[in-house]
Amino acid sequence: KPLDVLVRGTCNEYVTITRDDVTLRGEGAGASVVNGPGSAAPAILIQGQRNVIDGLSVTGGANGVLVSGPFVASLNNLVVRNPATGNAVVVRAGGDVSIIGCTLMQAGNGLQLNRGGSAGVRGNSEIRENAGSGINVDLNSTVAVSGGTKILDNGAHGVRLDNGSEGSINNSEIAGNANGVLVSASRASIGGGNQIRDNRENGVLAAAGATVTVTDNTIVNNNYNGIAGHLGSTLVLRGKYADETGAYGC
Repeated sequence: KPLDVLVRGTCNEYVTITRDDVTLRGEGAGASVVNGPGSAAPAILIQGQRNVIDGLSVTGGANGVLVSGPFVASLNNLVVRNPATGNAVVVRAGGDVSIIGCTLMQAGNGLQLNRGGSAGVRGNSEIRENAGSGINVDLNSTVAVSGGTKILDNGAHGVRLDNGSEGSINNSEIAGNANGVLVSASRASIGGGNQIRDNRENGVLAAAGATVTVTDNTIVNNNYNGIAGHLGSTLVLRGKYADETGAYGC
């Protein structure tokens, strides 16, 4: 049967969920904390189906939350920050995660997807102030970003897709990163309603045979180019977008 576990106060230990249909619920990110006591394991490891983590702060651990294997999970209203060594959230080996209303910050990468991992990020989530990229998508993985997500002030790129990965980005803000969106040997659809601004390098960069479609975005005040493509990449620009001068082009 489904199991609902309420966390009150601070839990200074590693948490591993290996059964299906578990909800690990807190009383809010300020009131309920799971703190991994070192770097020997993730603070929360999910290896079961249809598990939900809701209303917690997650700190410490080798990574904050790790979904490893072909499991489906939901992360709702979490603050994941300051892992001991790694990333805030990691999804790999066919895992699929829904991230709604979460803040992923002060880690290596905010969200790391690899080896066929996938994630949907929405619900006004924030991914910010990470040493690496806000979202790093590698090795045939997939990400969908929408719903007012903010990807801000990361040390590397806002969103990076590499090595056969795919991504879609809609109605989000990407600012204060190296490149706003870097796509290398992968495919990306940068759909309507995004604000990609004030990044230290390019707003959007297609490299190493990437295919990138950009539709109806505001891309302004980036240090190098609004949209750039290296030799061998494909850029498709549709609709209207604001360029570096604030004018509209096609």
